[in-house]
Amino acid sequence: MTELAVTGLAKAFGRHQVLEGLDLEVPAGSLTAILGPSGSGKTTLLRILAGFERADAGVVRIGAATADGPGTFLPPERRRIGYVPQEGSLFPHLTVAANIAFGLSRKERHRPGRAGQRAAELLDAVGLAQFGRYFPHQLSGGQQQRVALARALAIKPEVVLLDEPFASLDAHLRASVRADVQRLLAEAGTTSVLVTHDQDEALSTADRVAVLRHGRIAQCAAPQELYSSPVDADMARFIGDANLIPGLLNGSSVETLFGRLPVAQADPSVMTHCPATVLVRPEQVELLPGPAGPAAGGGVAARVTGYGYHGHDAVLTVQPEQDPPAAPLIVRTLGSGALPLGAPVILRARGPVLAWPDPSRQQS
Repeated sequence: MTELAVTGLAKAFGRHQVLEGLDLEVPAGSLTAILGPSGSGKTTLLRILAGFERADAGVVRIGAATADGPGTFLPPERRRIGYVPQEGSLFPHLTVAANIAFGLSRKERHRPGRAGQRAAELLDAVGLAQFGRYFPHQLSGGQQQRVALARALAIKPEVVLLDEPFASLDAHLRASVRADVQRLLAEAGTTSVLVTHDQDEALSTADRVAVLRHGRIAQCAAPQELYSSPVDADMARFIGDANLIPGLLNGSSVETLFGRLPVAQADPSVMTHCPATVLVRPEQVELLPGPAGPAAGGGVAARVTGYGYHGHDAVLTVQPEQDPPAAPLIVRTLGSGALPLGAPVILRARGPVLAWPDPSRQQS
């Protein structure tokens, strides 16, 4: 198994600085997702790792070898990297088996029976054992992506790079193919990097998620840690749904519209009544049908302003009835009973919560 490491990576196109001082470590045998919005530099990073682009500064190491760095540049064919592009990019004039065998070295392709044997092994692994003589246009989108992965694995690469490989698939097929790819990479023990702009895809597929922001990795962590312990309020807003509300921080607790809530990862050095931004995830808000008017027992009176049913849960938008008005809140519930728009409800929050001092709200 091979570790992938990037240090101080920078890349600009003209005056546009895409990557700047980027550091990233991908543990051997792991699947790491690079998550970021369109235009954040995800594909540029992947192309540098593959050797399709050269970095302006920094070092890329694949195992013990320097692939890109001062005075050193390994071309793509010498990096032992498997690459899976977004659309699969299979050769339309070649059969499925020939597409897979194309990645093999010339020597291996000309060994009697070797190309056919390797293609058959990989077709069986991706569940397409009977499709070797088919042409790409005879396959579904999901099948084409499986073939593209098989082609990338044909050379037994040290690293596999996947550039939004599921983006063109419909939702149901995307989940199925994603699970297959995840399984195949784990079975092969290959170090892998997946580029995506889809939060659900990154959190459900990867061992670690690296969020790309302003040309750097803003946070890299296991999916559970990234969701539960975002590094700042912007990260909390980017990863999943987030209620970001004002509060007054006092070490281990924070005063909010829900009352006093315990703070996770509390900093005892924070001064009393420090203005803060508080993260309350939608699933931390308890919602109860309530009478119109002020709430009793410490709850927050609110009214339903939006309702979306998703089968496994429901997501509601509610408007607290406060003066001055508070921002609408998002609530996630497991109940199946729909609440009509305008229905009065009572809200309570369960801690602990995260809170970040907010200098922009410092009191005079």
